[in-house]
Amino acid sequence: MIGFVRPSRPPGNRAGRLVLAAVAFATAAGAAPARAQQVVYFGSFQTTTGRYIFAERTTSVFVVNGIDVSAGRVRVSATIPFITQSTPWISYGAVLIPSGGSQNAQVGDQIRRGKGGGAGTGGRGIVVTLPTEGVTRETGVGDPVIRVGADLLNRGSAVQVTISGAAKAPVASLADGLGTGEWDYGAGLEVSRQQGVHRVFGTFEVWRFGDLPDLVLKDAAAYRVGYERFVNANRWSMLASVSGWTTVLDGLDPPVSVNAGLTRHLGPSGRSVGVIAAFGVTEMAPDFSLSLAWQLPF
Repeated sequence: MIGFVRPSRPPGNRAGRLVLAAVAFATAAGAAPARAQQVVYFGSFQTTTGRYIFAERTTSVFVVNGIDVSAGRVRVSATIPFITQSTPWISYGAVLIPSGGSQNAQVGDQIRRGKGGGAGTGGRGIVVTLPTEGVTRETGVGDPVIRVGADLLNRGSAVQVTISGAAKAPVASLADGLGTGEWDYGAGLEVSRQQGVHRVFGTFEVWRFGDLPDLVLKDAAAYRVGYERFVNANRWSMLASVSGWTTVLDGLDPPVSVNAGLTRHLGPSGRSVGVIAAFGVTEMAPDFSLSLAWQLPF
């Protein structure tokens, strides 16, 4: 999953209906006795590079800014990315999709013709070749994502369980390759357990993707499991995780990445800054990604 992932605190249609159910549950959970409202600004600077399924490499930079508002057990967040990339072929969303942008019909056609093997080069699977004449760097605002979540267990508990619903609005241009031009909806569950300086966590989300004009996107599930350890009086934490998706484009291996991160926690207020490196395991994932993420409570 691309975009900012909420840093941990130191120790101390069917999918559309699922989103609505999660939002309704979150609203109901907010009826519990509420603590003071908290507002957090968070963001990330991320660069990725990879060939994905294409013959040509795409290098992208994403600057994501977001606001998270919580009251009681309910939290609402909104993010919006600013994107610049070397080709218009990678669409930004809950997952990076090698859609081909306005050339998505050629992508779909070559994937269908490439099924069954024999289309790859150098050990790769299906390789899609698109015309490079006139291809220039594309820059603009990507699709915003809104999330509503609710903590099912008390935040002071060693075990935390959160449900959420999300929606991605079609603001970015498909022609520029910055978005898909369609609404996407997701619903998810996050579970974590902290024992002293050790923390394990897992997330699971289901997403309903809107199809491109000539390329069908399969509804998919995302997952992330990991371990985090706090060191040096909880001033720092080290993280390792595996993240991935089920099949998004029929006939292609789904994206899977391994990730490692280091976070500096700046006191008990929740301020933090961290670095995360990700390495793609399958061709649908970027070969390499490096992110600088931060959060600043008001």
